[in-house]
Amino acid sequence: MRTEIRLSIIGPGRVGQTLGWALARRGFPIIDVLGRDERRTENAVAFIGSGRGCTRWDELSEEWDLLLVSVNDDALTEVAERIAHRFPSLRGKTALHTSGFHSSRILHPLKDRGAAVGSLHPLMTFSEPSVARERLSGISYAVEGDASAVAQAHRLVAALEGRAFSIGPEQKPLYHAAAVLACGHVVALLETAFAVLDAIGLEPASARRAFDPLIRETIENVLREGGRRALTGPFARGDARVIAAHLAALADVDREGEFVDVYACLGRRALHLASLTPTHQAAIRAMLTSDSTDLLRKETTDDR
Repeated sequence: MRTEIRLSIIGPGRVGQTLGWALARRGFPIIDVLGRDERRTENAVAFIGSGRGCTRWDELSEEWDLLLVSVNDDALTEVAERIAHRFPSLRGKTALHTSGFHSSRILHPLKDRGAAVGSLHPLMTFSEPSVARERLSGISYAVEGDASAVAQAHRLVAALEGRAFSIGPEQKPLYHAAAVLACGHVVALLETAFAVLDAIGLEPASARRAFDPLIRETIENVLREGGRRALTGPFARGDARVIAAHLAALADVDREGEFVDVYACLGRRALHLASLTPTHQAAIRAMLTSDSTDLLRKETTDDR
């Protein structure tokens, strides 16, 4: 009796390549890798080191036990319909998609054909497969779906030396929003800080080198101790005069007001972490309202 799980991958992008490479090296046979672009698909197969590249749906064989669907969020509906059209019966098979936003419910055309469906989202950024594959060990995966699909997902996660946690299908949008805040928005925040430094003549490469220890230590402190203990600076101290000076300085170098908006929005959130009296908090919060920051930008523009 065969116990191995044979995989086919839909989507030869960064996530599909990285997971395919790792699973192939852990003994999971890769049958097909399907993508729209022939060269990109061939490159993915070469990177994975296993499988057969194909670009047409009628080339996708029925030899797989588990289908890993790793395509863009907006393509999932069409891909699910195409898979269902290609295979009239999917009884005994499993399909997992890797979207952080969508739940397994988007794979309902496959479920209607008899497949067990689920989602398996790796909680990591995949900027470059050759780098990401070296950092897979120990990462977490959000898992949900049919019981048998979840069981298969846990088997993959165990093989990848990861950690799985379960969420409900209705929780996927909030979970994904949190992931965006922790990843994409952190990138945007840091780039905002570097843009502010650029305004005083410190070029981005120099800014990144200078701020590297501060950024790393801050993130490590948050992960180790939590936000309340890690918070430092004027919001932790309740230094209203410093905060007011920051707002004025930011408004002076940014006519669009984005620097002020980012600072004020995150400042309001920082106040939730600060150990200040309600009166002290309210006084600072008043400085960070949209009306106050709009007036500040107007005054700065008028001064010019």
